Amino acid sequence: MLVSISKGQETRQRIIAEAAAIFNQRGYERCSIQTIMEATGLEKGGIYRHFESKEELAAEAFDFAWRATTAKRRQGLESIANQADRIQQHIANFAHRAGIPGGCPLLNTAVDSENGNPVLRERVRAALADWQQMIVDTLESGKAAGTIRVSVDSLQAANHLIGTLEGAMLVKRIGRNEQPIRQAIEQLHAWVDSELRATDSLSSTN
Repeated sequence: MLVSISKGQETRQRIIAEAAAIFNQRGYERCSIQTIMEATGLEKGGIYRHFESKEELAAEAFDFAWRATTAKRRQGLESIANQADRIQQHIANFAHRAGIPGGCPLLNTAVDSENGNPVLRERVRAALADWQQMIVDTLESGKAAGTIRVSVDSLQAANHLIGTLEGAMLVKRIGRNEQPIRQAIEQLHAWVDSELRATDSLSSTN
């Protein structure tokens, strides 16, 4: 059954999509409503008809950006039966980076909102918790299936994986060099096989 959306809903979604890329590239403070007006072709009243404030729009834009990024990073995971291989694919997917321009919205918004917008800060915390939980759930199901070592601390492993990837992304941005990302991915692939994968679990992707 097809669900139709109103013209107003369509406009609202278009504003969010356009704003997501701008906020992700420029940050909250450097993204003005004027910039969004120019990107969408709408007047200020046309934007504020759909959003009570710039803060509300920024929060919705972050959610949009994070959903797009999450979809990229989780692409194809459910079709992989072996949880160690699933983690490997998730790491490989990180090379695709964000689904919108500007890089990882989690890293960008975390830095941008650290001493500023509390609404965005809470959105970032929720996004990080969701990412952590996805990895933890995968590892815990792998323990039950015999593909992940039962001795693995799942939350610690999730934090190591996320911290390594996001840290490499930060170094890459500062140095404007792709090598840190490539190295991090290679190191994490080796780490999964040496530290997470159950020794009697055969890889279907390596």
